Amino acid sequence: MRKNKYKIKNAKSVFLIIGTILLFLYTLSLFMPFVWAFSTSFKSFIEFSINPMGFPKKWEISNYSVAFNKLFVDVEGGKVYFDRLLFNSVVYSLLSAIMLCMTPCITAYACSRFKFKIGKIIYMVALVTFFLPIVGSLPSELQLMRTLNLFDSLIGLVILKGHFTGLYFFIFYSAFQGLPRDYEEAAYIDGASRFSVLVKINLPLMKATILAVFILCFVACWNEYTTPMLFLPSFPTASLGLYKFQFSSDQLTSSVPMQMCACFIVILPVLIMFLLFKNQMMGNVAVGGVKG
Repeated sequence: MRKNKYKIKNAKSVFLIIGTILLFLYTLSLFMPFVWAFSTSFKSFIEFSINPMGFPKKWEISNYSVAFNKLFVDVEGGKVYFDRLLFNSVVYSLLSAIMLCMTPCITAYACSRFKFKIGKIIYMVALVTFFLPIVGSLPSELQLMRTLNLFDSLIGLVILKGHFTGLYFFIFYSAFQGLPRDYEEAAYIDGASRFSVLVKINLPLMKATILAVFILCFVACWNEYTTPMLFLPSFPTASLGLYKFQFSSDQLTSSVPMQMCACFIVILPVLIMFLLFKNQMMGNVAVGGVKG
């Protein structure tokens, strides 16, 4: 009996060691491209040609100032430089993330907390569109925006993002289903309205989930360049500027070190945001407070 326990214990130890090694190698494989890109951004074109994989012998900090000045987008009114691109990205990502987060949140709340027939229909529509996504809708969306005179309008694009379909609807639906109803019932007895219960009780209890979904939506909107390029031609964003930067005909900016500089300039705000809210993004969301 003791021999069997000893063998099982040894097997678990070997499995743990192998798993730790594999996890370490996997983590290393994720960090190595990041380290390579960061070190490459400080190389000159000649040094990168001679030593593409090693660390730079001379750190060219001026690369970032050159990339910053060369990061722009041509529009009808002239050139839009990075300071304006950054402002456009913040406004676009912030408004879009609020709409992408709160629309499924409120819809999921209504479907999960109230029993009405249309709620079941909404849930089935969300379920069907989640497993059978609508493809080829981009031309119709563009035509709709032009017909409603909302093309090249930030407000119009934000309204277009106000839909409840997608994964986040089911995340909010499941979270609201798990909330205790004790607080709600007590509030209704005290004469609170349904809006007050939503704003003062349920949404604060869902704060961690809402913040996590909001950050994910913000990062997704920050990274996309196709939507601003198609729907907002006069409102370019930083991601669109980075997309245009890689096709630059300038010999200086077309080099790999300059490309890496532009990437880090655009990713820096999102990286700072991740460091500030990493606990909300990576931690477990626990909702409680009612003891039986």
